[in-house]
Amino acid sequence: MKRWISVLLTLVLCACCATAAFAQPDVSARLYSFYGDGMLFAEKKEAVFAGTAAGGIHVTCTLLNAAGKTVAKGSGSVNKSGFFAVGIPAPAGGYEEYTAVLCLEGVEFARLSGVVFGALWLSGGQSNMQMGLGATETGIGMQTNGETFSRWLRFLTVPSYVEYEGDTERFPLNPQRAVPGCFWVRGDNGQVFGVSAVSVLFAQQLQQTLDMPVGVLCTALGGSSIYSWLSRDAIESDALVLSDLKKMGKYVDAQSWQETGHDVYQDMTVNYNKKIDALRVFSPAGMLWYQGETDIFGGLEYGMYSRAFDLLQTSWSRLFGFDEENRMPIVYTQIASFPYGGDRLQTMNAEFADMQNAHPDSRAMTPICDVPLTYRTESGSIHPTVKLPVAQRMAYAAEGLVYGLRRTYTAATVQSYTVSGSSITVKLRGVGSGLVCKGEKLRGFSVCGADGVFVQAEAEITGRDTLTVSAPEVLHPAAAAYAFSEVNTSANLYASDENGAALPVSPFVTDLSVLRQSWQDKDWADCDTEKIWRFAGEKQTGFFDAWTGENAAISYAEGRDGACLSAKAEKKRFSVYPTDRYIDGSRKRPFADARTDYSQYGAIFFWVRNTGAKDVTLKNVRLYTSDTTWYAPLVNATGKTSCTIPADGAWHPVTLDLSQTYLFGNVCGVTHTRAMFGSVRHLKFCFAGDAGSSVELDSIRFTPDGSQMPKRLFRAHFDRAVTPFDWLCAGFMQLLSWFVK
Repeated sequence: MKRWISVLLTLVLCACCATAAFAQPDVSARLYSFYGDGMLFAEKKEAVFAGTAAGGIHVTCTLLNAAGKTVAKGSGSVNKSGFFAVGIPAPAGGYEEYTAVLCLEGVEFARLSGVVFGALWLSGGQSNMQMGLGATETGIGMQTNGETFSRWLRFLTVPSYVEYEGDTERFPLNPQRAVPGCFWVRGDNGQVFGVSAVSVLFAQQLQQTLDMPVGVLCTALGGSSIYSWLSRDAIESDALVLSDLKKMGKYVDAQSWQETGHDVYQDMTVNYNKKIDALRVFSPAGMLWYQGETDIFGGLEYGMYSRAFDLLQTSWSRLFGFDEENRMPIVYTQIASFPYGGDRLQTMNAEFADMQNAHPDSRAMTPICDVPLTYRTESGSIHPTVKLPVAQRMAYAAEGLVYGLRRTYTAATVQSYTVSGSSITVKLRGVGSGLVCKGEKLRGFSVCGADGVFVQAEAEITGRDTLTVSAPEVLHPAAAAYAFSEVNTSANLYASDENGAALPVSPFVTDLSVLRQSWQDKDWADCDTEKIWRFAGEKQTGFFDAWTGENAAISYAEGRDGACLSAKAEKKRFSVYPTDRYIDGSRKRPFADARTDYSQYGAIFFWVRNTGAKDVTLKNVRLYTSDTTWYAPLVNATGKTSCTIPADGAWHPVTLDLSQTYLFGNVCGVTHTRAMFGSVRHLKFCFAGDAGSSVELDSIRFTPDGSQMPKRLFRAHFDRAVTPFDWLCAGFMQLLSWFVK
């Protein structure tokens, strides 16, 4: 009997278990891949958990603190397509980790541990934003020293190339809800060295300021155009942007869209659809943007990047829950120096300033023209590895723009300017406590006349928010510019706050419409800098000697205004010249950033001093149009290409007339005009004296029109008169010149 009772109880128990098993629902549910252990949500907003589910309709989320106590709870439903989203109220940011438990029909299907709440940001752009921390100067040093970051920094790493239907080469017409391959990285995890350096260093700075956890959603892709980050709706809402894409052959209407054959770097919507739209479940406080290099190469017309940028901010604002009057804050940086050719870099950075002025309440711009251009050979000089100042400036801007911790949060830009006599007064907005110079004197300024040809200028801070710019070579200026060149690392004008110098002033030109030829900063022209940055081949770009001596030893001495170039002769004939070429194997090549067009200049002016015991002759100043062909201009309206520099220890001004130049310095030959100097390979200052002679050069300046040179400049001690022997030699030289040509 006991055996039968035991069997009966066993059967009943099995039947009950089977009934319970058949009654339990199918809990096939999962969160999207951008959720994970150690993630961060924005504080005091709704924290949304989204994913897919089948076989149920009711989803709940419970947030537990370290003690296991419920601090928040929310519920949601699975729609017909299997999508669900559950929101819970996020607690205030702080150094406490939580656990989030997700259930479908009461059955747990996901548990996230180490969840924190704090300041959340989104970062985007191209390679300089994507560059991993481990490839930068800061990251290399930290790895060498075994250093790490705070565990309260959290980063969502979005893959460079996101899959769609299992294939990175397929691109959806419409945005996808998931972003396969995402994962969260904590600041104290070694994987952080593969995360965007600007994002990590920005978060580090912000965490110290706000004293709470900071997270960044990292989405950048190297080489990507701004158009690839725009939604179709955004593009089609702007007729000019749409037209521009059509002109470039980059617009594809919805009916013609194919899922294959697209360029992930250039084509419209491809990165928005794969990387951005799905992140709408997050609530970032703002966006970091470092992008534009690709679009500089793309040759966009002035103003088109601004329109695309405005669409980006407007459409992403809607996506992340900001309203029309309260745009999503965006902190963006200007573009670093690189030889893009022409004035592409300069005008792009000028357009960036226009973008800031258009919406100052929701944007903050940070210049980086003075940040060191150190780079690694494998990544090229377009990718500077010094990223800490970039990130710190973006954090400085965010602290003011979003968190109200300071009044000054963006680079100072031009508010207005006035022309008065021979100078231009520029008034700037956003200077904080006032303009300051970081250095002995202001650098990087130029002015132009009505002809639009800019020349180097002097500048002086004349008020809290004003400065005066002038050049003696331009008597009637029309526009002034600052840091308006491809290599502008010497620019040193800053706004200030209570702690001193703050953000650099934005590169500017007061009237872009008059631009004909910009002044490419020739740091060698000041004659006071031993080394200057030059763009050579990718393996050699860096600092080079500003000047080179031929039969002369070069050094630097006290000059008229700071230092000057000093040349001590080693032979009777000696010369000095700006270093304009670099050695590539067995060949000499010009620097990529060299401006060789001198045809717009009417004169060259400089100061020279003889510090020796005997007179020295300036034989000529040579402008080489080939390796063997050179022309010498007349000196000081004397009809000669040479002059004597007396041994009196005084500074003497010399003016070279580029409208009257002679092949090989043959003053009795045919006069050649400046029009032929569209490509000057080499500029050489040639002297003659005794071995041991010593001369100094200072403040070499250019003017577009020799007639504008102030009268005071035409003074010097001249050489002897032309003799019949000179005419005989001239005839021979003229015949030789015809043969050479």
